[in-house]
Amino acid sequence: MFSVFSTLSSLKAFFRGFGLWTPLVFLILQVVQVVIAPIPGGPLTVLGGMLFGWWQGFLLSAVGEIFGSCLGFLITRKIGASFLRRFDKKDWSKKLLNLNEKKLDAILFIIFILPGFPDDIACLAAGLTPMPFPTFLKLCLLGRLPGFLLNSLIGAGIMLDNHRLTFVLLAAYLAIVVLVYWCFHGRANRLMARHQQKPNK
Repeated sequence: MFSVFSTLSSLKAFFRGFGLWTPLVFLILQVVQVVIAPIPGGPLTVLGGMLFGWWQGFLLSAVGEIFGSCLGFLITRKIGASFLRRFDKKDWSKKLLNLNEKKLDAILFIIFILPGFPDDIACLAAGLTPMPFPTFLKLCLLGRLPGFLLNSLIGAGIMLDNHRLTFVLLAAYLAIVVLVYWCFHGRANRLMARHQQKPNK
């Protein structure tokens, strides 16, 4: 059974087995992978580009992951830390709770836009903070959509067939990442370290 999920080609065959229901199944899985089993969604978004083309794959991934992010945020806010505890091995919730509103916004945006951060976990952890839901939604849209688009384009094969487009898209995305990293990442690390060093009152 698990061999189905071992390669992108086997996953592609698995999803196409649902026929007309494939887009709905894919959409539901994108929601579930954020809320129930926070795992990296990048490979799944790449698969969406392979299955549906870049714009349909992007649309399905964006709707599914943004909805899942918002749902996870609201569930954690309603249930509390007990829902997050099984996933939050590095205590992201404690780190975010120690930040004031402006610092929290900046760090959450950095987590969303830079690769390598546990953005799904951050969505759940943000539900424990005082952050208003509209602010969370805005940060989620601005920070996560560029990565969804890039992965969908990769999956659709556009980058493999058009070297000029490959260069332009990668350069634009890397420019954004480097700019955000240069402006905020060092500051964010200092803020996190400062709050971790403060004695508990």
